[in-house]
Amino acid sequence: MTADTRKRLALLCPPGWTSFLTDIEKHLRSRYDLRTCYTESGAEITEAVKWADIIWLEWANELAVEVTNKLPMIENKRVICRLHSYEAFDGFIPKVNWDRVDDLIFVAEHIKRHALILRPALKEQVKRIHVIPNGLSPERFELKKRAPGKNLAFVGNVNYKKGPMLLLHSFRELLKHNSGYRLFVAGRFQDERYALYFDQMIRELALEKNIVLDGWVDDISGWLDDKQYIVSSSLLESQGLGIMEGMLHGLKPVIHNFAGASEIYDRRYLWNSIEEFVQMILSDEYDSAEYRTCIEERYSLKAQLKALDKMFAANPGNHQPEKAAMSSPSENKPTHGIDFNQPLPRTAELVDNRKQFLIEFCRGKRVLHIGCVDSGLMEQRIAENNFLHYHISRVADELIGADIDDDGLRHLANAGYEVHRLDLQTDRELLQKLAARVDLIIIPEVIEHLSNVGLALDNLKQCRFKGDVVITTPNAFSYRAAVQLARGIELVHPDHNYYFSPTTLKTLLAKHGFDIARLLLYWWPTDDETGRNMARVLPNCPYYAEGLIAIIRDCDQ
Repeated sequence: MTADTRKRLALLCPPGWTSFLTDIEKHLRSRYDLRTCYTESGAEITEAVKWADIIWLEWANELAVEVTNKLPMIENKRVICRLHSYEAFDGFIPKVNWDRVDDLIFVAEHIKRHALILRPALKEQVKRIHVIPNGLSPERFELKKRAPGKNLAFVGNVNYKKGPMLLLHSFRELLKHNSGYRLFVAGRFQDERYALYFDQMIRELALEKNIVLDGWVDDISGWLDDKQYIVSSSLLESQGLGIMEGMLHGLKPVIHNFAGASEIYDRRYLWNSIEEFVQMILSDEYDSAEYRTCIEERYSLKAQLKALDKMFAANPGNHQPEKAAMSSPSENKPTHGIDFNQPLPRTAELVDNRKQFLIEFCRGKRVLHIGCVDSGLMEQRIAENNFLHYHISRVADELIGADIDDDGLRHLANAGYEVHRLDLQTDRELLQKLAARVDLIIIPEVIEHLSNVGLALDNLKQCRFKGDVVITTPNAFSYRAAVQLARGIELVHPDHNYYFSPTTLKTLLAKHGFDIARLLLYWWPTDDETGRNMARVLPNCPYYAEGLIAIIRDCDQ
């Protein structure tokens, strides 16, 4: 961020809503000439916007609506807006002028998905969209190793989003098994109806000795000291920082499986029913160090600030479409300002045997091979001595196979291979366990079959995998496919859902937190007219090759 060191940055936020900004403000102050504007005064906001080179709008609420629609001087400034969660549900998204926003930050992937469903045009209106979770500084939270006990902690103001009725009745069910449990609530009632409800039901259910309403608590660390469980009954959270604070202290998390919870927390910490809530509390499983490590590894303040630095470093200029590395003919540029010409490197690595490349890449490594069965073609591949999984097993130090083809998996298991049934789109926990055992993941000819490639990449991102991931997929601009298309035939596997090009693959990966470290293109020579033509064409235009090989890495690793 050297180039931006002296830029003027205005941090705009409604008063009383700054709780997520403390560490960010300190970090940015060390890098920019920073001015905070935590006010509702229109004059002060206008003055801050005029002064700044960069404007940060905290929350996509009334303030963002006002600034983006009524202050035209932001047109030539870089505008960043951070959307937490409630803004996506309370009608603000259609009111913000997103054409004037350069960077939109979501704090959670599931909130981003919902926002894009509400307004798909965001992807075109906003120059860059990021998912940067809130981070916590572990050193602020002392780990106290605990054991199963009788004290439950609930942290958060009580409102409809927190599922207070579910909390109350789940706790009452727990008391049927042991009346010694106590529920402590740290937070204010934000709706008088819930205060009345709690007051009545605590009396009606004779829970006066079991529920303690402590109201707002300033020293959460001290308050948590004698508790053993951090519980949540929420119907929606972006992350649930109160839960995370409890986990850093070593409390066992007992989290209702709210929309998006499984993308944030290990499924072992989630409950769907009141019965599951009770069993999680009664269980002897308890590991304070594990709970803390989960947050340290996934949601550290250091990782959040690193991601913000990376965001600021990306094209820090004003809100103008990024120019291509090589100029394009002006007649090809549309009048609305978006340049559809995406230059590609003039040379590219060509591989004339995709499988042999993968085999050599796997040599001497511990490998997770996703899509190991080669569904519908496995028996033919085996008969031709062309079965990729077999040949990798001959050179890899360790090989784990994964697929969704049950028949193929049984065949491989009977042949002595270690295999697992794994759906990249849904089986995040198993993916994390398998990824932890290997130093290379290969996903050849799989992503084009998936219904939701983005979800699969998000699951892979959650693994925090530090090694290489190799993805191969057919090329949308294959010469061989183009020849067939001229004959009225589409050359495509009937189970494919997508076509990828070098640019669209790079774009998709970047949106889900991955960089392409190395891009190759593969083809297979054939002794026919098309094959001979390809051999002549590819040296000068490698992008007509059959497919793409992307060696990718997690941007944050």
